[in-house]
Parts: sequence; structure tokens; C-alpha cells
Amino acid sequence: MAEQQERQKEEEKLIGGQIPKRDQQQLPLIGFAILLILSFVGMALFLTSGSAILHQVPQDHVGAYWRGGALMKTLTYPGSRVKLPWTEFRPIQVIARFDAVRDVPCTTGDGVKIRFEKIEVVSRLPKEHVYEVLLEHGPDYYKTLMLARVRHKVQEICSVHPLKDLYLSKKLDSVGEELKSDLKAHCSRAPGLQIWGVGVHDTIIPESLERAYKRLEEKRVKGLIEAERQRMDEFQAEVRMHVEAEGGANCTESEEMYLEFEEDEDI
Repeated sequence: MAEQQERQKEEEKLIGGQIPKRDQQQLPLIGFAILLILSFVGMALFLTSGSAILHQVPQDHVGAYWRGGALMKTLTYPGSRVKLPWTEFRPIQVIARFDAVRDVPCTTGDGVKIRFEKIEVVSRLPKEHVYEVLLEHGPDYYKTLMLARVRHKVQEICSVHPLKDLYLSKKLDSVGEELKSDLKAHCSRAPGLQIWGVGVHDTIIPESLERAYKRLEEKRVKGLIEAERQRMDEFQAEVRMHVEAEGGANCTESEEMYLEFEEDEDI
């Protein structure tokens, strides 16, 4: 009977707009739970937005930071890192990097316009020199110090060499070595920046000249084959004359001479 009366009182309070006493005790817990959920949702939205403070430094890189346009001395290592929203972040590679300059035009010493399909530069910036190089040359240091320099130096090299030199693979190797030496000297103003190698790939010359070179090469090879065939015919004729003159007595010796000549040719 008492329980029924208590329930009736609670119903009257609800009708009158009052919250039961038991529910009033649970209100702080409900409010705290709602506040916690909203906090997590807000944090997740903030971390995944454009002004995220959580970022990743890739393996084999260090993290460099700029605040208000000024480079900070702090560098971070690979992994998940946290920054302020108004701080700019750039990953800087600290192992060997391969950069390519493509379609490099130049004019040879005899006035022919050619292109190099690709010139590769292999370099490395050790982490202990990252700050000073970025301070002087910025995060795109490799573009200003190396790639732009390659285009300028290639033109200088082409201007003192004729086309026939630059169209031979052996000469391309020497062009790569000359570029490497020049880049090392040019990058001496960026302490610690290492130039490991420069590779020059495929000289592209005008189609008409390329066809002419191929025809000349074919004639040269045919000439070598014809000269070798004529030389062998002359030697065989001499062998036959020798055999006929000796009446076949020294045939074995002549055959040995012929075999010995063939071995020398193979060598």
C-alpha cells in the first residue's frame, strides 16, 4: 500500500513538471558522460582537420618546423608527432636521394641542338647538417643547388664539344664525371651536402642526323666484314699456292699455319 502511494506521488510530480528525486541524483553522471563524448568527438574532428596537430614523420626522414616563417632548431625523428596548428611541418630525407632533371636541351660546339633525356643526381644530406642547410637554402635546397645547376653546366659542356663526342656513350660517362665535380664544388656552400654521383642517359639528336649516323655505322660494319673476308681469301690463296709449290709435302705444316692464324683472329 505504501509503495503504491509513493508511485502515485511521483506521477503527480511528473504531471506538475517536477523531476523525481532518484533521477535528480543521476543528472550529474549523465551530464559528465555527454561532456566526455563531445570532447572525444571534438578532439577527433580537430586531429583530422586541415589544422591537425598530429602528424607523421616518415622513416629515413627528420621533421623540420617553421613557426611564423622562421625555421626552428627542433628536429623530430620518424614516428607520430604533435605540433601547434600554426606551425608548418616538412619531412626532410636524410638518406641517399635520387633526383632527375629531364629533357635538358643544349647546343654542341658545332652548332647542333640536342637534348639529354634524363640526368640523375644522387645526393645525401646527413641529419646533423639539416638545420644549417635549410636555414640558408630552404626545404627545396636540392632544386636550387643541384638541379638548376645541372641545366646551366650541361650547356657549358656541350658548347665545347662536337656532336660526335656527345653521341658516344664513353663521352657521356665523362660528362657525368664533369658534372659531378662541378656540383661538388658548387655545393660546398651547403656544408655537409654530399654528391655521390651523376648519370647521363640517352642523347637525343635530330632525326635526320640519327639516320645518317646509323647509315655510317652500317657502312663501317660492312666495310670491316668485307675487309676481313678479303684478308681470309688472300691467306687461303697463299696456303694453296704454298701447298702446290711443295707438292703436298708440307700440307700438314700449312694447315697448322692456317689454324694458328684463325686462333689469332679469335683473340
